[in-house]
Amino acid sequence: MTPIRIIGIGSPFGDDQLGWEAVEAIRGSGLLGRFPQGLVSVQTCDRPASGLLMLMEGAAHVILIDAMRSGAVPGTIRRLQDEEIEMEAALLSSHGFGVAESLALGGTLGMLPARLVLYGVEACNLEPCDTLTPETAGALPMLVERIKEELLPIIGAPDTI
Repeated sequence: MTPIRIIGIGSPFGDDQLGWEAVEAIRGSGLLGRFPQGLVSVQTCDRPASGLLMLMEGAAHVILIDAMRSGAVPGTIRRLQDEEIEMEAALLSSHGFGVAESLALGGTLGMLPARLVLYGVEACNLEPCDTLTPETAGALPMLVERIKEELLPIIGAPDTI
């Protein structure tokens, strides 16, 4: 089996918690229990830097989830794949040394997985606070559904999950 890793990127600041909250929503959805043991795992990453590369190590397929700032309507979900991530993630990330920089380093070091997808959700508030804004939190159910749709063809599972 090919290991698939879902990594929620975040920090404790407002909507930047989105990646962490998405991982919790995936865990709570029952989705992971429908796959063979050890095939799909979820993890969180606190502000990517080089730690993101260690979390991706050994995975053939990685799905990253992060808050973004692009000027879109808060709660908008974007999907970027492979080279699209390099071109756009630096502009979208809410982190200083962010996803794009980590992935560029990983590409140089030959540490990237064969397949890489980034789901970005437009953030509204990145100031210190305890919860996501309603706009960003409202995107979580659709985000979980889109990740489910992403996983099903990879493992050839029927759409009964």
